[in-house]
Formats: sequence, C-alpha cells, structure tokens
Amino acid sequence: MKTLSLFLFLAVVLYSGILSTTTTAQNCGCAPGLCCSRFGFCGSDEAYCGTGCQEGPCFGPPPTNDVSVANIVTYASFDGIVDQSDASCEGRAFHTRAAFLEAVGNYPQFG
Repeated sequence: MKTLSLFLFLAVVLYSGILSTTTTAQNCGCAPGLCCSRFGFCGSDEAYCGTGCQEGPCFGPPPTNDVSVANIVTYASFDGIVDQSDASCEGRAFHTRAAFLEAVGNYPQFG
C-alpha cells in the first residue's frame, strides 16, 4: 500500500510538471529564436512568426518599394481591363478605378 501511495504521488507530481510546461508554452515565454503565435504556441515558421505573432523574431510586413499603384493602374489600363468583360455583365459598371484605388489604399504593402 505504501508503494502504491508513493507511485501515485510521483505520478501526480510528474503530471503537474508536464502540465505546467505545456501551459507555459501556450502562454508563450518561448525559447530564444522562437515566435509566439496568435494562439499562444511556440514555433519558427509563418504560422507562428507571421500574422498575429505576439513575441519573438516575428516576421514584419514586406518593405514598401515606393511604387504608386495609381501611377501604374492608369485610367486607360483600368478601362482596358474592364473592357475585356462581357458587355452584358451586370457588375461591369460597378467596378471603377476610384473604388479599386480606395480598396488598395487599405493595403499599403500592395504593389
């Protein structure tokens, strides 16, 4: 009986140690060189260091290249794309260059 009690006590201590290590990893505090994902797990690839990365060597957004999308997508080039759609397309008149440029403005890394 004494051996069984000792075994159960050691099992509980061991399980508690494993559980506390798992909990720490899920709350981050990752090892050096690892990122803490948006879900609280440690790793080193895009899933951990990309969007939502909380700490560590997180991947930043790509650098801007000082390109103006408005200078590339001129009225003529935009109209040339729209003109390729079928004249009976209901959404043809819905898409405008101004709406496109407004949408692109929400993504400064685009282009």
